[in-house]
Amino acid sequence: MLVQMQANAPEAENSDFTILETLFSTHANIEFLNQENEIVYLSKEIPSYLHELLFLDVECIELGFGPSNIPWLIGLAEFTQKGIRVRQLLAKHPIAEVDSLQVLDEIWKQKQKIVSYNGKSFDIPLIRSRFEYFCADHRDLNFHHFDLYHIIKRLHWQSRYRLIDTEREFLNFFRKDDIPGSYSGQAYFEYQKFGKRALMDKIIDHNQLDLLSMASIVVKLANLQKIPNAYFEHIRFYSLLPFPFEQELKNRIQYQCKSARDWRDLAKLFQKQNKIRSALYCLWRAYRLGQKSALIEILKKCKKRSTLLPFGKKLFNYALKREEANMQEKILHFSDHYMY
Repeated sequence: MLVQMQANAPEAENSDFTILETLFSTHANIEFLNQENEIVYLSKEIPSYLHELLFLDVECIELGFGPSNIPWLIGLAEFTQKGIRVRQLLAKHPIAEVDSLQVLDEIWKQKQKIVSYNGKSFDIPLIRSRFEYFCADHRDLNFHHFDLYHIIKRLHWQSRYRLIDTEREFLNFFRKDDIPGSYSGQAYFEYQKFGKRALMDKIIDHNQLDLLSMASIVVKLANLQKIPNAYFEHIRFYSLLPFPFEQELKNRIQYQCKSARDWRDLAKLFQKQNKIRSALYCLWRAYRLGQKSALIEILKKCKKRSTLLPFGKKLFNYALKREEANMQEKILHFSDHYMY
């Protein structure tokens, strides 16, 4: 059974900004949500690398990126030693949006990997536009972003790829008494205009369920050995996943590198695990198979590390003698680092 260990924090009266925090746990062994709207627990611990992830889901008043579109509810979730910790940043008045963004900035400074569902198309661009709108002093959104929407499209055939469709077909989970996120704008309007909180509370529950669902998808994906090999025919799928891999899976995918694009995607895998030399080797193979941009990426990476400068210089001289004029011009941009 799913146990709510900590109820939502009490809200201060007339407070425009509130952080709702909930901890879901029994033994911190979570796999996926089932048809009874419960989380199924495994006998083994959640892999430690999943604790690096921050799940993100945003509810706003419309679908565009204009100045009037306020993300009035920003949902965040992460794995802890006790289970899944859910924090929802609720801006009950437009003026409180700045407070919400400030708290968000502080939270994701602690994380390097963000997980969303179709967030590359909506959630992240929206948040970036809101930071820019307020001219907020925030770090660049320079983190690894894993969009489960694109991962599921490559892994699992479905007639549609909304999150609720993925829950039904990939997790075998059916929501009960849930309302669509498209009611988010109406919920916010009813609260602002008439002080009605009922619909807003349903959207808050909907947002919380979205976060738990994404966490469930990730834990199921982490158990890759149970997924048939046929799903992994293309190396690009691996580069989308938000966690490292077992050694036998690494060996399996290296044999599948048949093109420059495959080697480039494998390089992304090693970069995520901070294995720079392995990533450079893959980029070198991609370059030898005709992907010229891989050479530029190698030169960029080598100039940032003193231990890699000798390799960068050797490659710089090698390419400068063999490439055509237009490519030589791009290579010469690195002359300050490699011509000495």
